[in-house]
Formats: sequence, structure tokens, C-alpha cells
Amino acid sequence: MRTTISLLLALGAFQTAHAGLILSGSDVIGGAGFGAIPRILTIQATGNGSTESGCNSWNGSQMVVGPSACSNAANAGGNEPNPHGFPKFSSPTLGSLGFNNALQVGIIFDATEPGNNSGNPLTMDSLILKFYSSTGTLLLSEALDNPPLVFNQTVVGNGKTDFLFVLDQQGINDVTSMIFSNPGFGTDHIALESTMSAVHGGPESFLAMGSLGHNTTTTATPEPATFVLIGAGLLGFGSLRRKVVN
Repeated sequence: MRTTISLLLALGAFQTAHAGLILSGSDVIGGAGFGAIPRILTIQATGNGSTESGCNSWNGSQMVVGPSACSNAANAGGNEPNPHGFPKFSSPTLGSLGFNNALQVGIIFDATEPGNNSGNPLTMDSLILKFYSSTGTLLLSEALDNPPLVFNQTVVGNGKTDFLFVLDQQGINDVTSMIFSNPGFGTDHIALESTMSAVHGGPESFLAMGSLGHNTTTTATPEPATFVLIGAGLLGFGSLRRKVVN
């Protein structure tokens, strides 16, 4: 299987990420926030910039952070704040996260932007979850479904409230067949890349849900108002293909 995947990569078959990441709901991490828990990716606009973009990857021996780690043209990178390691960046293995199947794969997004009814919505233009072999081969990537995703309301502060992204059914199928069906999946690494716009400084951070010992069956707590607004947005602006979170 891995030989076949490597050949497909060489032929350019995986240049475009599958659209398989969807917003599941909110996941509040108590009062501790992220603290010293290693994050997968942190991005922060510099100067008066209104866009922030960041990437990391695994090259077979170490994590790579910055523009060279971006696998998709949707993300330019370059807004990864120091230090380029613990606690702001990591590329953990599936085994270290306790991920045993695709249903457990989740990414927590912590927005520090002032979206609290301030008239300053935060827009997620891209989010890509990447799976690397232990030797640094990009095996599979799953991208945000139907971007951009607009957050009209957040709770300001690092770790005070968070949004949970999981795999949709196609993403579950992809990750199951191409990652978890291989006996050595525990040594595979994950990494992320993302671009946000309409930002006001940040930082915005992403955490692998397994880092908290959670799974999607216990932490996904959708807010009814969120899905009402999403539904209304899709009905009213179907042609624009925009989703709104409130």
C-alpha cells in the first residue's frame, strides 16, 4: 500500500487535498486552556497584516515549520511565531495521540480574535490536515470542506473556547483505507496548514484532539444556534457557498 501511495505521489495524484474536514461543534477545554499542551500549529499576523498563514510538516527526521512546509497553494505560510517548536508547534505520531481509527481524528481550533459580536468576523480560508509516513512521505491530506468558514462569534482568549473539526464520511473512508488499514499506522505523523483572513493579530492555534485524551463521541457538543445559522446561511446564500458560525 505505501509503495502504491508513493508512486501516486510521484505522479502528482495528491497535489490537491481531499475536502473532508467539517465543523462538528464547540469543545471547551475547562479553565486550563492550552497551557503547556503541545499545539500542532500556531499562526499570528505580523504588523498590520489582515491575513495569517502557517504550515508545518514532517520530513522523516524532524518537523519543518514555515513556507517550505506548505503542501497546497492555498497556504503561503510565513506567519508562524517563534519558537518553531514546543509549545507552539508539533508533528506527533498517531500512536502518541492514541488515535486507533478515523473516528478519533479531530482538530481543535482556538480562536483568540475579537469576534464577540464586535463586528469583526474571523474567516478560515483554508485548513488542511496532513498524514506523513515516518520517513516523511505525504500519504494523504484532508482539507476544510466548502471554505471559507466565517466565525462571527468567538470567546476572546487563548483556550477559553474552541471549535472542533472532524472528518466527514468520505474523509473517514479515505483515512481508514489509506492510513489505519496499514499495520504501522502508529508511526505516521500528522501536521497542519491553515490560512485565516480578516484577522486582528491572533494568535490562532490548532490542537490534535487526541492530545487531550478525548474522542469525538464525548467531546463533540454542537451548539444549536450554530447549526441554525449555518442552515439559514446555506439556504439564503447557497450560491455563495459560505457557512457562518455564531
